[in-house]
Amino acid sequence: DLLDAVPGDARHLVDLAGGTGVVSARILAARPECRVTLVEPATAMIQRAQSHLGSQRSGWGGVNC
Repeated sequence: DLLDAVPGDARHLVDLAGGTGVVSARILAARPECRVTLVEPATAMIQRAQSHLGSQRSGWGGVNC
């Protein structure tokens, strides 16, 4: 499982090419103490991630590159 690869003491993770934020959402749900930065080149995907993750706590940020 992807979450098994996250070190137990991780506090900030980067979700490269994060798309709609599905992976970021899984990380935030499993590791509420983490902050996730989602990096995505497609503006439309960042907008979908904002919709998807907007209901999550404020532990994430989106970067459009």
